[in-house]
Amino acid sequence: MLGKVLKYELRATARETLPFFGLALVASGVMRLLFWLAPRLWEPAEMIIMGLGTTLGTLMVVAVGLLGLVIPIVRFYRGMVSGEGILSFTLPVKTGTHITGRVISGSLFGMVGILVAVACAFLLVPGMWESSMNLMVADFSFGSTQMAVSLDSLPLSFWLSAIGWVLALVIMAVVSSLVQVYVSIAVGQRIARNKVAGSIIGYLLVNAAQGFGMMMLMFIPAIAIVGANRIEAEAWFLSWFDVNSVEASLRGVLNVLWGFTGLVALINLLFTGVEWWLTWYMLDKKLNLT
Repeated sequence: MLGKVLKYELRATARETLPFFGLALVASGVMRLLFWLAPRLWEPAEMIIMGLGTTLGTLMVVAVGLLGLVIPIVRFYRGMVSGEGILSFTLPVKTGTHITGRVISGSLFGMVGILVAVACAFLLVPGMWESSMNLMVADFSFGSTQMAVSLDSLPLSFWLSAIGWVLALVIMAVVSSLVQVYVSIAVGQRIARNKVAGSIIGYLLVNAAQGFGMMMLMFIPAIAIVGANRIEAEAWFLSWFDVNSVEASLRGVLNVLWGFTGLVALINLLFTGVEWWLTWYMLDKKLNLT
């Protein structure tokens, strides 16, 4: 049954999002052409085109990036807690299947929205691929030890690992954001008579609770441990690095970064699971939509 729900959601969401994505790509191409023509025009016209085009282009990239998440959220609200939601629960589909199908579909289109936004940005910003990475230097200072790492010396394996890790984190962030909004909508229906106002209040409460939980589970213990054992913590941290080898130092940076972001991702995954369950509990047991 999940396959049927997912197939329906993908088709319905595609009808609402893909035309906007296509229009954004075409508009980005036209604006790139105008940017190319601007220096060849009268100077005041060039200033107007560049200024207006930069502002509109930036707004468009941001809007496209958000659109892939906003439309699935609106569809969840319409299909789960509004009048249309009552019809959804008359189908022989379990509540958990409804939620899971909408999370998967929304996450896919959220990723597509991000990819389209990146494509629009590359169309709008000439020469982005030729950015001078070899001039960028990352400076690290720990106590009396200092390191300067030139990014153009990074091996290919570093970039592949970093890209894969960032992609995984982005996917997790998209899924987590959707589930957080879904549980906010579900919880908000018991907070206020106005469903939209209740959803907004629910989001503020859920976001505050998750932030507090994240702080209690990770940051406060970490600060307490490092604060009580500062010298040992610095020595352990520096043990990942080799100041005599740029490549070894970069691997140390990556290992520390992976460890920290991995811990954040693990805790975030825990919160996402709890929020999914709470969404199911509110929709299936508390809101009487069936």
